[in-house]
Amino acid sequence: MTALLLVTTSCADSAQAEALAAYIIDMRLAACVQVTQVASHYIWEGQRQTAQEFKLEFKSLPALRAQIEAAISDAHSYELPEIVFMPVSASAAYAKWVKTAVKPML
Repeated sequence: MTALLLVTTSCADSAQAEALAAYIIDMRLAACVQVTQVASHYIWEGQRQTAQEFKLEFKSLPALRAQIEAAISDAHSYELPEIVFMPVSASAAYAKWVKTAVKPML
C-alpha cells in the first residue's frame, strides 16, 4: 500500500466540472478525476440549501496538495469552493501509475 491524496470539490454544472477536470489533468496535478452528479444539502448564509451539483474526485500525491488547492481555487466559479483532502492508501501498482502520470517532483 502506498499513500496518495484524494481531493474532492464540486461544481454547479457539468460544463464547469468538465472544464475544471481538464484543467487539473492538463496541469498534471492529478492522474485521474471522476465526475459524478450528486444532490447536495448544506447551510449557506444561514439558510438550508439543496442543489444538484457535480462532484469531482482527483487522485494525486500528498506533495502536490498546495498546488492543486491553488489551482482549484483560482479556476473555480464558487465564492467558497469545497476543497477536501483525504489521505488514502492504494495498491503499489496503482500508486506507481499515479506517480508517473502527475508532473515530476522538483
